[in-house]
Amino acid sequence: MKKNLLGKLTDNLALKIISVVIAIAIWYIVVDYNDPMIQRSISNVEVQVENGAYIANGKRVYHIDEQYKTISVIVEGNRSVVSRLTANDIKVTADMTEAVDLDSDPVYIPLRVSCPGIAQENLTLPRTTIPVRIEDVASREFPITVDTGGTKPAKEYEIGSLKASMDSVTISGPQSIINTIGTVVAEINVNGMNQDGSVKANLKIYDTADNELPESTISDDLSFDGSGMPEIEVNVELWQKRSGVRFQVEGYTGNPVEGYEVTEISTTPEEITVAGTEKALETLKKQGNVIVIPEEMISVEGAEGDLKVDNIEIADLLPEGMITATNASATVTVNVTVLPWGTREFALDVEDISVQNLSSNLAVSYASAEIEVRVQAAEKELEELTGSQITASIDLNGMTEGDYTVPVNISLPEGYEQVDSVQVSIQLRATPDTSQ
Repeated sequence: MKKNLLGKLTDNLALKIISVVIAIAIWYIVVDYNDPMIQRSISNVEVQVENGAYIANGKRVYHIDEQYKTISVIVEGNRSVVSRLTANDIKVTADMTEAVDLDSDPVYIPLRVSCPGIAQENLTLPRTTIPVRIEDVASREFPITVDTGGTKPAKEYEIGSLKASMDSVTISGPQSIINTIGTVVAEINVNGMNQDGSVKANLKIYDTADNELPESTISDDLSFDGSGMPEIEVNVELWQKRSGVRFQVEGYTGNPVEGYEVTEISTTPEEITVAGTEKALETLKKQGNVIVIPEEMISVEGAEGDLKVDNIEIADLLPEGMITATNASATVTVNVTVLPWGTREFALDVEDISVQNLSSNLAVSYASAEIEVRVQAAEKELEELTGSQITASIDLNGMTEGDYTVPVNISLPEGYEQVDSVQVSIQLRATPDTSQ
């Protein structure tokens, strides 16, 4: 019986061996087809520093440039394994005890790579070392400024004051980094705030070129007052807005030349919006919601024509606890009208200007709402003259589409004389074709 069984096993032995070999080969082919070997580059793998104290002490630190803090690793293996890998699965280390030469600048540290489930020979790095600079430790104290980053409180409020929980911070780290720091900013979000409160700040560091330092540089290389990034809160005080606040010029100093007089004083802008504490706004209300411009700021000494006092800082005119609102003018201009004796100024609406010789396919528009006409006569006649007695016209003969400044022809009743010539800025634009 055993002999018959042995005979059956040995019958056609060569053919049976060939069949087994073929089956194994087919199995490998099927496996390789369904799960082939592939290569894949995995980027942004963090380079982990080990034994940093070996080359750093209280007075010296090491610094790795941003471009060497991560690396790409080429991984080879079965697709089912390699395709699932992430940067977190791979470990790349730089052991400071393996420094090639501590006297070189920079010092080069060998890199080692590993990944669970992947053989060492199937992991490839584009470089075998990274440069590390050993530098002196530097420390500097920086003031902390507060920035709202373009955010705004509720529309009826302005930010009155911002007070950070820290006025300054001492930053320590590699001298090459400390020397580049320009500003330290506590950035907060005040969007929609409608009451005073404390807001947590995000501390940002900018270099002298106003570029923000990367988070990895801050966390890896810098310390703040001897520890980590400080938590800063900013106390936000909101002030309520008040619009329609006018300017009032107290008067002026000096005198125009003989034969001239001041006939009008106005301001540009005429009114603004301010924001202030409750006390400051109450004081403003008692003053009739006007901002007074002292007379000593306005001198007409020797004037023989109109004059302007430009760039008066509004902040210098406001009481304590008050500011101009965002987007409001920071300066005010005082316009002083100085006319010869027996002269009066009339404002005419541009819509009352008679337009002559305007091409039928053009329309005219004006850059201002009024023109000013100065008229001279005896005092009694000037008192009797009204604007309706003054006629104005412009002649647009031959003018095509475009922008122009044209003379205004003024017609006055008998006994009155025009003092200055008048011009007006206009736009001529083609009218829509309604025939189609």
